[in-house]
Amino acid sequence: GSAGASAPGKKNAFVPDAGAYTFEPDPDDHCETDVRAYQHLRPVLLQIERAIHGASRGDLRLWDPYFCNGAVKRNLASLGFPNCHNENEDFYAVLASGRLPPHDLLVTSPPYSADHIERCMRHCAASSRPWCVLLPNWVHKKDYYQELLRSVPSLVRSPPQYLGPVGRSYNYWFPQKATQRPGHVGHDGKTTPYATSWAIHVPTSVVAGGTAAVMRAIESEQRRLGEWVVAKTVKGLKWCARKLEARQRLRQDRRQQRAALPGAPRQAAPAVGADADAGAGSKKGAPKRRPP
Repeated sequence: GSAGASAPGKKNAFVPDAGAYTFEPDPDDHCETDVRAYQHLRPVLLQIERAIHGASRGDLRLWDPYFCNGAVKRNLASLGFPNCHNENEDFYAVLASGRLPPHDLLVTSPPYSADHIERCMRHCAASSRPWCVLLPNWVHKKDYYQELLRSVPSLVRSPPQYLGPVGRSYNYWFPQKATQRPGHVGHDGKTTPYATSWAIHVPTSVVAGGTAAVMRAIESEQRRLGEWVVAKTVKGLKWCARKLEARQRLRQDRRQQRAALPGAPRQAAPAVGADADAGAGSKKGAPKRRPP
């Protein structure tokens, strides 16, 4: 991710493919989100696109305000969403100018340094648009987040719900040319998995029934894929994921038992959850420093 001033004494040296940053980022914020996280979010985006544009034809206008190295645009385009505004510009300067890019929905993973997550969430809460923000699982406990849920009318009418992976947490990726890497980043640029989930809000003005209606509409897809779960709280998300993993392990054990019977055909049992790497993804907000 990239936004705001860098940490004291830590000056960014990475130059993205599009040219030098127009702002000074913290070099620890350069991680981009794995495409697997966007694959899990895709059914939500399709529902919102149908509600706004009447069909799913790639017309949904997305805005990711935190620029890193452009992977978010490539990954969303590969999933059928080619209209994503993610440019080399300072998010906060754009907000101050009042000239926001045309967009139907904000989708991002904000940088973890400084106060970027809080500033991002305050903007989202004040907007009248849907948003999908990939957040560390500790954010929902923060006082400012709980205060927003209690005090912002649109969030009271249509509270956010949460979507997260079954099995392995999401990975993030440092750009290959970014050499200032924290210890949790491997030689290939891949970070260790980090516990994050999508916080999703859809105003009732966009979809009748708001967020809850969108989540009900994707229930069949959730059951069919078994790769992600949705819940009204992050705590519920963890419980649902563990429950589904247990069911998947039970089915796998039964298949293995049947395969061991005399005369049974040999076949490989599928892995629990969606554990195959989805490749380098698209955004910032990489796992960096876990707050105390």
